[in-house]
Amino acid sequence: MVDANIVVAALLKDSTSRKLLLRVKKPKLFTPEFINEELSKYLGEFSKRLNVKEAELKFAVEQLILESKMEVVPLHEYSGFIAQATEITPDLKDAEYFALALKLGCPLWSQDSKLKKQPKVKVLSTKELIEKMK
Repeated sequence: MVDANIVVAALLKDSTSRKLLLRVKKPKLFTPEFINEELSKYLGEFSKRLNVKEAELKFAVEQLILESKMEVVPLHEYSGFIAQATEITPDLKDAEYFALALKLGCPLWSQDSKLKKQPKVKVLSTKELIEKMK
């Protein structure tokens, strides 16, 4: 399960996150379709930061998701877990990530340490994910 901050980190620089996303041998990656909405909201800000056109950046995001072979899961597949996710998430804007993680029974890969402040979904930082992959 991948949240938006991992995709943003991979997009903004040649980072460990990018290397992991594009690595051939990695766990199967999933993300909720909400990621598209969340990333679109910040495209203008990121395009200014990177000094590229929004359309180019949007294409780069789409390519990164495609090349990482990340499966974007439609809301209807995890909507039954939204209520439970809303109860446990430390940040309501992350409820869809938690809902999908609950449905799949898998950890959430995120650099947002406050997401660890709940008992139901294991949240792994990039460093922790690397350790688990060894």
